[in-house]
Amino acid sequence: MDKTLKFIYIENFKAFKKLCSELAKTTLIIGGRRSGKTSFIEALEILSRYSREYTLNGSVYRHWWGLSNLANDPDKPVLIGIGLDIDGSTGLFRLVIDAKKGRWIEEYVIHNTVISISEGGIQFSIASNELFKKIPYVRSNKPSPLEALGTEKIVSSIRPWNGLTEYGRTSLFYWGDLETALKEASDIIARTLSYRIAQKKPSKKPTYRVRKYGELYDLIYNVARLAILSSHILSSAVYIKWVDFRLTINPVKDVFGYLRYDASNLYGYIKRLASRGNKLRYTDLMLKLYCGGKSHIELTELPNKTIYPIIVCNGRSIPPPNMPLGLIKSLVLGVALDTGSPLVVVDDFDEYLDEDLAHRYIDIVGKTGSQVILSTRRAVYASTLPRENIVFLG
Repeated sequence: MDKTLKFIYIENFKAFKKLCSELAKTTLIIGGRRSGKTSFIEALEILSRYSREYTLNGSVYRHWWGLSNLANDPDKPVLIGIGLDIDGSTGLFRLVIDAKKGRWIEEYVIHNTVISISEGGIQFSIASNELFKKIPYVRSNKPSPLEALGTEKIVSSIRPWNGLTEYGRTSLFYWGDLETALKEASDIIARTLSYRIAQKKPSKKPTYRVRKYGELYDLIYNVARLAILSSHILSSAVYIKWVDFRLTINPVKDVFGYLRYDASNLYGYIKRLASRGNKLRYTDLMLKLYCGGKSHIELTELPNKTIYPIIVCNGRSIPPPNMPLGLIKSLVLGVALDTGSPLVVVDDFDEYLDEDLAHRYIDIVGKTGSQVILSTRRAVYASTLPRENIVFLG
């Protein structure tokens, strides 16, 4: 199963009037100050926060001091979207945000069809050529299922959920694993919705109505898969940012949540990983790269059965107050990779690191199972990756 984001689309968001860029398994964003690197990362972070909370009136509203601060032009909607591969076709999930009125719409584009969800209502319509000009990556060779039904639009007031993102998150909790949720949950919602929409059409034979709307079942099935997969990737993504010389990680599989922490709390996160049985493979590797070969993490079990980590660097233990910022950043990057999150995003990844160490970090993240997006102001790292893995902002 491919959990890699294929592209990102941003329109009228903060520094960006419009941006459409492909993403690789390891993507390096290069740009100077005020070029939009942080805006690029924050666009993804907004999708992640929405996928966890199903609303923009929670942490998104508080963190950015209101939705109006998201817009480059307050009179136009903000659009943020990501592309994923769904059974050989590229699908798009995006949020359309009316910052002035404080409203938003979930949109899914797949098989030349746009599915919009607003306050529980759902609408299917044939995608316009204008959309394909803006976002060329989502075009499909298949015709829209609505064409087979002889209609350009289907509007329904069915409200089985607040949004497909919330449905996708709930499905993951219920089914337990991603593979089962993608198969079983998508089938249930597709059968339910296609049948209920079909019943609204005038016909004397119910079996004929359901059979006729088989194309609609296939469409909703793929949309549900797109919602579940995007919800899984975005809600468990890790964001590492420097704020006031402290590190921020948001969110990590319901373990870290939205937190700001310093070196003291870093020990607590390593302890949580170890307590849950996660191997500290990359955390230990990052420690060795920074300090040298005679370095490791000692996990000591206290009398109350809790685990306490001790960072040993070149043969001596380092207490939290004396930990260098470069070492903190190295360990946090290792912790993020050890969580097994499908998406790890690091702003100014080379801050407090020397050039050789930063090059080695890029090599390491490229060999992990996570998709990693790194930002930097230094173009010297462009030689480390192929051209298609680099996004230049300026």
